[in-house]
Amino acid sequence: MVDGQPTDFTATFSENGYFLYTFTTDAGLVRTVELSGPGQIRFVPPGGGMMTLQVESVATRPDGVAYVMYTGFEGSRNGQPERQYVAEEADYAVTSAGLRVRIVSRATSFLGDRGVGSGPRATRVVEGFLKKRS
Repeated sequence: MVDGQPTDFTATFSENGYFLYTFTTDAGLVRTVELSGPGQIRFVPPGGGMMTLQVESVATRPDGVAYVMYTGFEGSRNGQPERQYVAEEADYAVTSAGLRVRIVSRATSFLGDRGVGSGPRATRVVEGFLKKRS
């Protein structure tokens, strides 16, 4: 469910149980990175600009993994500066019903801003159970 509406969602994990982040560069290269700990990935996406993924924390437990991370895009559109920043808290847990997913994303003012006490922010919630593909 995304904002209460059914949707398709795919998540890929390593054999170690960590989320695999896949991205495409402006050169058309597809890369996959295991998000196993705090760190930062920066790349130029197709169309230009600069994309940053900053993982603040990774918490593992026997039934799953949780992340706090931030994404930022800085570029220009029609000659005007464009900046988009999002804070995300993601939790994945293995249950008898499948993989329980809960992701809360909030628009923020800058990379690393949790959006707490910063006035109204657009919030998006992705929540539900995923079934393993055969």
